[in-house]
Amino acid sequence: MANKTVAEALIKAQKFEENDKYEQAYECYKYAHELDKSDTDVLQQLATAAQMLQYNNDAITYWNMFMSLKPEDPISYTQLLDLYFHDNKYEYYMTRAKLKTIEDRLPQAVDDYKKAINNTTDEKLIIEARYLLAKSYEIINKPMQAIDEYLRILDYNHNENVYLSLANLYYAQDKSAALNVLLSAYEHYPQSNNVKEFLCKIYLATGDYKKAEEFAVNSYDKIK
Repeated sequence: MANKTVAEALIKAQKFEENDKYEQAYECYKYAHELDKSDTDVLQQLATAAQMLQYNNDAITYWNMFMSLKPEDPISYTQLLDLYFHDNKYEYYMTRAKLKTIEDRLPQAVDDYKKAINNTTDEKLIIEARYLLAKSYEIINKPMQAIDEYLRILDYNHNENVYLSLANLYYAQDKSAALNVLLSAYEHYPQSNNVKEFLCKIYLATGDYKKAEEFAVNSYDKIK
């Protein structure tokens, strides 16, 4: 198949499929994908071929590649749901939650993130699900539930984005709580401009201009 173009490889694959030679067609799709890994049409055909041949691990890999390139297209989510259903309930519920998110059904997505958490003991996977759960709570305007999830994450993992999200939620209601979160963040991320800028903002808002100057990152903040 040397020196064939993507279009030629696809034509060859389709001819193999017409003659029920699905393994050969699959190899053609893989070849076409190697020629252009950003071609989502090829990826879709490759993933579908892998699924038909029951190469489920390959199909999962290719559908996830497709999802990363076209995150708003529901087809990869629906196919992955079938692939995950029996063997990986964590990924099943995570994928279903993400599908509901792109379909603007966030309250239902929240329930699926919770189910994903209950279907794994892997700390890293739990943190990933809790983070998306917290973000979902923020979007549907449930700040207290979002705060609870961020605090649960910080019990196990120091994460700059979690600190910033938590401080932002506290900021409107309790600046002292936001300040405590950011000072904790600063202990772990003393070089972070985002943390320092937020600290400067809080100190300016509370009238502690000396402290604000200490954490000012840019000249505009220093002038203020």
